[in-house]
Amino acid sequence: MSCQGIKSALIPVAQQSVTLLTSHLAKKESTSTTSHCSEILIEMSDTYVNSEASADGPRRAPADPLAAANLKILNQNPTSEVLGTHSLNLRLSAEKARCISKSILEILKLEEEPRNEDQKTEDHDDEEEVIDLENQQQRTERLKEALPVMAQLWWADSDQINLVAEKLADGSRDPSDPELAPESTPIVLLKLAADQELPVDMDDFMALVNTAIAYLKYERYQKALISRGALDGTLAVLVDSYRRFDSHSSKPKLGAAKSSDQDGAKALSQMRTNFIQVLSDVSALSDFQETCPVTSPFSSSLQRWLSSPHLQLQVCSCIMLGNIARSDTACEMFVHVSQVHKLLISILVDATDSQLLHATIGFLKNLAMPAKNKELLGDADLFDVLPRLWTLDVLQPVQFSAISLARQLTVGNFNNVRRICKRLSEDEETPYTHTKLSLLIALFERTDVEPIKMEIARLVTSICRVLSTGVGRDTTEAEMSRVRNHFFTLHPDIGRPLSFMVSQTKWPVVRSEGWLVFALLARTPEGAQCVSDLTQDVTVFRLLVEMLTGKPVVDSTPSSSSPSSSISPCSPPSTPPVPSIHPELEAHTSESVQPHAKDNEIVRLDRENALVLINELLKNRGAQMEVMRRTQFEDLLRGGTQLVQSYREASPDWKRTNIGPMAPDQRVMTGLDS
Repeated sequence: MSCQGIKSALIPVAQQSVTLLTSHLAKKESTSTTSHCSEILIEMSDTYVNSEASADGPRRAPADPLAAANLKILNQNPTSEVLGTHSLNLRLSAEKARCISKSILEILKLEEEPRNEDQKTEDHDDEEEVIDLENQQQRTERLKEALPVMAQLWWADSDQINLVAEKLADGSRDPSDPELAPESTPIVLLKLAADQELPVDMDDFMALVNTAIAYLKYERYQKALISRGALDGTLAVLVDSYRRFDSHSSKPKLGAAKSSDQDGAKALSQMRTNFIQVLSDVSALSDFQETCPVTSPFSSSLQRWLSSPHLQLQVCSCIMLGNIARSDTACEMFVHVSQVHKLLISILVDATDSQLLHATIGFLKNLAMPAKNKELLGDADLFDVLPRLWTLDVLQPVQFSAISLARQLTVGNFNNVRRICKRLSEDEETPYTHTKLSLLIALFERTDVEPIKMEIARLVTSICRVLSTGVGRDTTEAEMSRVRNHFFTLHPDIGRPLSFMVSQTKWPVVRSEGWLVFALLARTPEGAQCVSDLTQDVTVFRLLVEMLTGKPVVDSTPSSSSPSSSISPCSPPSTPPVPSIHPELEAHTSESVQPHAKDNEIVRLDRENALVLINELLKNRGAQMEVMRRTQFEDLLRGGTQLVQSYREASPDWKRTNIGPMAPDQRVMTGLDS
């Protein structure tokens, strides 16, 4: 913080200290100034944050300590002995001011042991710096002593205060300070910044708020902000920064004044950004969720911010509300009761700021988790605003989040699958048959960003699972067959994202998700045609062979003269039973990976799904296959089945571990960097 900022932050606190110190001196004349200052700050804090309960009625609103202090001081004579040895003189002479300034400089001056030249040359750059805790303690105590003395200079409007503020800035840089200051220190500072009786100017306002923010970076003060009921007042400070100071920049100015205004506007914007980051951290605490439910007045205030013309207030609202929405109950209330999703979707229509887009999408992703919300979000035309975000190649984090949101909406929801697969043009005569999904497949082809390619592939698998399993629909099988035919007709290049998913090696558990979807697709005639085409890819077929033989492809070349080639997989008496897709896997529609899945468990699951894949292909497409390809599949089926049976015989409890590689998506805490 600059010297001017430190000065501005400490002066109002000193102003309050003058009056409160009077009562302490009357009680304890022999107590040191340091003790007085500590008690003063605590009393100031408690006066602000604690309301007193009346014996005859409800609790009253907290008193305003700054207004009380100012009123008491202004009613006194110009010269008052409120400081005991120092008089609060509004007409200080230059000599007297220099003496007071010198006394503060002496307070802050610490004696340090001199170091000789030999010691300096023996030091090494890689040695850890030894922290002198005693020196830190002395510096902190002496800083407290300077506070009441500094009030004298401030009231007299002495130019010596600049020098004193500079020294205080140097002396206040003490890492132990957050451990020593009262919990309510940032609350008091914010209260001073928001005072309406004697409002501070913009520089002092920013100094006070920035100092409070520095404290609020520590969890101790964040929890105090919640427990002491100061959240509403904190939001009021942020709103106040717009009401009081944004109008200044709208007035036309020239030259140096214009440059100064621009610097002030930048500093104010940075202060707000830091403020929002701190509020984001506060909202991530479990205490915050318990104190501020969806229907609380605080939550209602944040929801109103979504319609604010001020971008940073919208960002703050999305982040804090998104952190409230970390349970199904909260998310359902936000959508079904508050209908906050409509405001969020309206923001996405034309917003261009990356922070606002990221925060809004993050909030919507949390809201899209419960199954009850997916339909309402789709009905609110969310899929109509997402394509614009998918084209933002220069904002790849936003692009990725928008794709992830679309994937989340399709999980287990047939109607949302139909929405994303709907033609962009309703004119049947036009050759333009692209769909929203076609836009994503085109993005898959042109991007080099692996996470984006992977998220598109996972979206495709989510769609394929719904179309293959019938989860989330009430249509007839004949209707579903027509829908699947239409889907594969409109998306002939759907195989490329699926091939990428099973051939990549960076995310093994996600690769397993791809093999599972391959097996599901092969169970239907329409899907079997797609999978059969995919197995023509040399890379995909090689991976299939390695999974089912347990050997590199060069060591496992199927031969038509092999004894097993004459054994048809469709002959039950001579072919061991083929494991089917485990019921838990078949019904499981969650999409995110399970990071703790073991490698050998993933290999076993992949092998079983590959067996189902080949068996279903032979049943649905065997008659159309070339003889050599059919023979290869028959050999792979037999060898893979033997491997699975051997594993089951060696592991009698294999069923208990067949839980599948996937686990439900987790709601994440939202924030500026999330």
